[in-house]
Amino acid sequence: MKNRDVSVVVPAYNGECFIKETLESISNQSCPPKEIIVVDDCSIDSTRTVVRDFGASQPYPVRLIALQRNSGGPANPMNIGIAAAESKYIAVLDHDDLYCTNHLESALIAMERHPDADLVCGNYIDIDSSGAELLGTASNDVYAYLNDLEQYDECGIMRCFGDGWLKEFFYAPGAQRSCSNHFFRKEAWDRIGGYRESARFASDYDFVLRIFGSGILWLQELQFKKRTHSSNTWRTSPDLEKQLSDLQCELTKQLGNPSMVQWNRDALKDRIRRMRWKSEYRISRELCLRLIRSGDPLSGCIEFSKSLLGDYFRLSR
Repeated sequence: MKNRDVSVVVPAYNGECFIKETLESISNQSCPPKEIIVVDDCSIDSTRTVVRDFGASQPYPVRLIALQRNSGGPANPMNIGIAAAESKYIAVLDHDDLYCTNHLESALIAMERHPDADLVCGNYIDIDSSGAELLGTASNDVYAYLNDLEQYDECGIMRCFGDGWLKEFFYAPGAQRSCSNHFFRKEAWDRIGGYRESARFASDYDFVLRIFGSGILWLQELQFKKRTHSSNTWRTSPDLEKQLSDLQCELTKQLGNPSMVQWNRDALKDRIRRMRWKSEYRISRELCLRLIRSGDPLSGCIEFSKSLLGDYFRLSR
């Protein structure tokens, strides 16, 4: 296929070890993009040099936007790159992840078959720093509902629409895994105000719930490979569970879906018990207070008492 009306935005920070392979996975697409836009978030390694060298050999533009101050998260670099994009469709790829060869073509076909949809995601698998696939990390193994073959049409497209699907994505912040799994219409990004910096390390999850409106198109074939290594920002972020809880509470208020009130309470209970199981009693108690404020004081007080008892027995050992 010819280059299509797609811009691929690559947010990058200290990506010299992986970004060349990432860019090659874009250039090797069965349907190449119109342009690649790399937004370097003030790297202190040779990321910018690698990008310039790669771009010099490509038949289409590889634009480098070099930020002068680190943003502290991926949302701002992504928004800057998307705002500069000249295409109807936007695809995002983190500087260390890899596209499967058919990704852009499959996403375009899905969008053209469903003109009312705004976002395409698809199945994925994790890889290690060397690129080896990690057993048991395929999305359709982790989330059984993604492996229901009867829900996919003849083109391998599943329409995730309605409260039932919104609930699935609300409960599972990691289901779509990464911004690398986002292919969307630029006008939809503009309509919802882009990625939110306040969502910090869960800006991908926040984006999916806010753009969900007409549902998500989910592709059955493997679309990208998520690289996991020691410097992933989500691995190094403290109090990640509390941040996710903050975000779920905020989304419950912002989106105004009545069902979300109960979903949020149930998610809080699960998170409280998980934190207590991990002996994270401080975070557990903070979440209990939030559960009380959400309108479920009985459950909040019961869970708070259990957390106090657990902390007491821990300290008295």
